Amino acid sequence: MLPCTAFSLQSTPDKALLLHLESLRGNESFTVADIVRYLAEVLARGIFRDLGYPSLFTFCVERLGYSRGSAYRRCEAARILGAHPEIYELIKGGKLQLCTVAEISKVVDEKKRGELLKAAVGKSREEAAVLVARELPARSTGSDFIDAKGVEAGSNKMVYRFSVELDEECMRLYGVAKEIVGHLPAKEVLRRVLKEFIGRRKEVKRMVKESLEGSGRYIPKSVRVEVGRRDGGQCTFVAEDGKRCTERHGLEIDHVMPYGLGGGNERENLRLLCRAHNRLMAERVFGREKIRAVGG
Repeated sequence: MLPCTAFSLQSTPDKALLLHLESLRGNESFTVADIVRYLAEVLARGIFRDLGYPSLFTFCVERLGYSRGSAYRRCEAARILGAHPEIYELIKGGKLQLCTVAEISKVVDEKKRGELLKAAVGKSREEAAVLVARELPARSTGSDFIDAKGVEAGSNKMVYRFSVELDEECMRLYGVAKEIVGHLPAKEVLRRVLKEFIGRRKEVKRMVKESLEGSGRYIPKSVRVEVGRRDGGQCTFVAEDGKRCTERHGLEIDHVMPYGLGGGNERENLRLLCRAHNRLMAERVFGREKIRAVGG
C-alpha cells in the first residue's frame, strides 16, 4: 500500500495511482456499510440516549462529527437496514449508495420500499428519485390529499390514502417518533402518535378536573415555568461521562420519583427531559418491555 504523502502521490505513476484509488474506493464502501450496520444496532438498543443524545441523528452530528446531510443519509440507511438487512451487502459492494437509500426512504410502504431498493441497485440518486416519484401520490392543490382507496382485502374496513407536504422540522419529528416506536410502517407510527396525543389531551382534562378538587398530578403553570427556568430550557439528562443532552425542543416535565411510585409535584421532584430521555428514565424504573407494551 502506498504511503499517503504529497511527495509519494506526486511521484506515483498514473496506472498505480488509479489502481490504489479504486482500492480505496472499495474499502470506503465496506467501511460505510459497517458504519450503517453499527448505527442500526445503536438505534435498536437506544444507546445514544445513555450517552446523552436525544436522537440517533444528533449522535451522528455531535458525537461522530458528520455534517447534517451525511448524518441524515446514514440514519435513514440504518433505519431501513432493520427491515431490509440485504442492503448491507449491496452498500458494501458499492452497488447501492446512501443517497439512493435516503431517496427511497421517502416511500413509506415497506413492501414497495423493498421493491424499489432492488430496482435501485446500480442507479444514481437522480435515477432513484424518478422511481420514487412514480410511487408517491400526486400532490394536492390546497389542503391535505385524502382519498378513499377501497375496502381492505379480507375485511370490511375502508382504507385511505393520505398525502401531506412536510417541512424539515416535521420530518425531524417524524424521525424521532420512528426511533421511539421502532421499525414499523409509517401508518403505525402515525396511529401511535395520534393515540398518544389524544390520550395526553384527555389526561390534561382529567388532571385539571382533579386539580379543581385539590388532588391529582396536575402541575400548575407557575411551577412548570419555574422548573423550565431553573433547568435552562434544556433537557437535564447527563450521561456517565458528564455529557448533558443538548435538546431544547419538545421538552417534557418529568417526575424524578415517578408519580406512580408516590412522587409528588414539588419543584424538587420535577425536571425537564426530552422525549427520548423521558422514555429512557421510565425504562430504567419500570423496564423496557413494560414501557414498550403500554406506550409502543
